[in-house]
Amino acid sequence: MKKIILIILIFNALLSCNSKKSEKKNERRAANNVQIDSASLTKDNALFLDKSTSSFAILSGKEDTGYDYQIVEVNYKVVYIRLQGLEHYIAKQVTTTNTCTGCEDQKRNIKIYISPCKSPENIVATIDKDCDEIQLNVDTYTTIAYGCCGAESEYEIFDYQNSSIIQTEGKIVYGDIPNSTIKFYIGFKTEGDANCLGFLTYSYGSDDKYIVKVRLKKNEADLFTQFSPDIEIKSSSKKDNVRDGGYIQDYQLWSLNFLKHKSEINNLTIRLTFDKGETLATTEIPIVNGVPFGKNEREQTAYIDD
Repeated sequence: MKKIILIILIFNALLSCNSKKSEKKNERRAANNVQIDSASLTKDNALFLDKSTSSFAILSGKEDTGYDYQIVEVNYKVVYIRLQGLEHYIAKQVTTTNTCTGCEDQKRNIKIYISPCKSPENIVATIDKDCDEIQLNVDTYTTIAYGCCGAESEYEIFDYQNSSIIQTEGKIVYGDIPNSTIKFYIGFKTEGDANCLGFLTYSYGSDDKYIVKVRLKKNEADLFTQFSPDIEIKSSSKKDNVRDGGYIQDYQLWSLNFLKHKSEINNLTIRLTFDKGETLATTEIPIVNGVPFGKNEREQTAYIDD
């Protein structure tokens, strides 16, 4: 009786092992079939087909001095953005990177060709920028240039007509007004002038922006660090809050809910805090009737508090 039970257990074990082997074979066959199907796609059996080739090239150099090389990468993705309408588009991205084995930085160009999924042969927008990364958003896109050797990264937001909305270092501050078509962006660019730390941009769009130069009353710019200031939006309403999204600080301005015109924006103050070695220095820019200091001049000046 024990022999019979032992034979049954061995038989079941062998059967289970063969079953697992068979499952693995089937998985490998399925994977191979997917690869074969993908490789055999043609314009006859796909609604749309576009094939491109990535490449790698060593341009010059030797092992002891370093190699100069170029990488060309081609990628595709489907994005949901607003161009001819809010719909799905194909984004074909060609990234060309030139660098070397001994380099800390790189030179990179990114080209993106955008076409609707419903008519993929029709390219409706093209982006061509020298930067390290491009992020496609619903109504805008952002270029990112990585900071090298301790420097801050630089960001620039464009509309899909390739017009610049704002340039900034370190971070972008975004004023998001619920249930309104109005929104604004705040950014800062440093400047090495003797009594000027840089300029703040307050922008509603590519054709509606204000520049505020931040100056010192004394020539002591060398006492400040070379980094952009901390930017905050101070609100008199407890309804407003901020969400930190990495390089974007997103202010949810519920006190301006259903805003119809930018001239209705009040009770907000932009506060800049600069690092001055062992101390901090600040300046504040109130937004009155939708514009800095309530003035319609496109270029203005603010001074650091003593």
